Amino acid sequence: MASRLNKSSGYPAARKSFVGHLLPRSPGQAPRSSRAWIQGVVVWFSDTAIAVDDGTGVGIVTLTDKRWLPPDPQFTPALGLYVGAVGALKAAPADGGRYVHMAGWRVLDLHDVALADELWVAEVIDIHLSAQSANGAT
Repeated sequence: MASRLNKSSGYPAARKSFVGHLLPRSPGQAPRSSRAWIQGVVVWFSDTAIAVDDGTGVGIVTLTDKRWLPPDPQFTPALGLYVGAVGALKAAPADGGRYVHMAGWRVLDLHDVALADELWVAEVIDIHLSAQSANGAT
């Protein structure tokens, strides 16, 4: 089955999710999905990764390809910055399943977007409720 591509980015489509929904059930377990889009606050960063906390869990995003949107060569992660991250989920290493691990395709600086956090919560809930309705769940 071919992956759907996002027409604007050229990357495979990723489902908007809370980090807590993506957490592995056990160390080393394969992720429940292959791709995800998460948003939250940067709580740790290095030259090669950031940790994003959305209130339900922490996602470790490896910055394998710094393609920031909007493109800004001066942009660097900072503690407390609100960001969105899209990428491929990776199997959990032996960290006790405490974190979601992603190979980041895109990281978006969303600190200037009014109500980004509140709108994100509503979007994710709506997507998951719509999926449940489509599958006949109540």
